[in-house]
Amino acid sequence: MHDLGSSNFWYAPVLHIFFRPSMLTGVEVEGHRIYINGYSRIDYARGYIQDLPDTQFVIEDYARYHQRADVVTAWYPFVTANLVLAWRMPLSVLTPHVLFSRVAETLSPHGLFVMVNQGREEATIAACWCTKVGLVRYGSCELKATVRPRLPAVVSCWMRS
Repeated sequence: MHDLGSSNFWYAPVLHIFFRPSMLTGVEVEGHRIYINGYSRIDYARGYIQDLPDTQFVIEDYARYHQRADVVTAWYPFVTANLVLAWRMPLSVLTPHVLFSRVAETLSPHGLFVMVNQGREEATIAACWCTKVGLVRYGSCELKATVRPRLPAVVSCWMRS
């Protein structure tokens, strides 16, 4: 199982409980980003995963990652320039065609891609990219309740065609 855009992978224990993967890999392009306290994302990730079996955190652009997975998850992947800039990232990381192509190539036959987007507009953009790279929608839903003041999350599941 891969989680792309893992930040500091604070939710790795939840992924373990829910998916029960034989191997879990968090992939983050900005893993060396330093927090105000002087620790980096990878420092935090190591702490969060230290007691999880068969779990790793990799600093790499998922668009260049080549390992196979039965499940790939993406929580709010970058599909618009606004989001990239809001996270203070360079626009060079905005490569949705390459990113979603890699997801489609990475998934094993009958593999599952689970994606969460902020609001319907972003979900529609992401869905178009999924369709363009040959992924087929398995299902989706909008979560009306929000914990933080943001657009409702849209969860969608995709499979290889």
